[in-house]
Amino acid sequence: MEKLSRVHVSELSVYEAKAKLFRLSRSHGEYGKMLSTFGENLNVMRADEKFVFRTYTEEADKRFNQLVKIAKRLDAFDLIILSEASTVGELLTEDTEVLSLRD
Repeated sequence: MEKLSRVHVSELSVYEAKAKLFRLSRSHGEYGKMLSTFGENLNVMRADEKFVFRTYTEEADKRFNQLVKIAKRLDAFDLIILSEASTVGELLTEDTEVLSLRD
């Protein structure tokens, strides 16, 4: 990530990260601090010129509709993130189902 001039972030990924922290904080108390400082940390990222937060566009939606035909095992959220990434040309993910589509 350090080598990239810009890091594009899907707004959906922001919601997904908050939801995961919320879920984890219910069963593991150590996530509570991260949950409570999420917005503050998000503002730091939004203020950094390196981060570009992407909204869902018509171009991404067209790509989504194409991906539905070939990526049948992905859920809608993965398809949205993948379609947004395809408009940028880069994707950083740990999602094994998405990574299985590399070729």
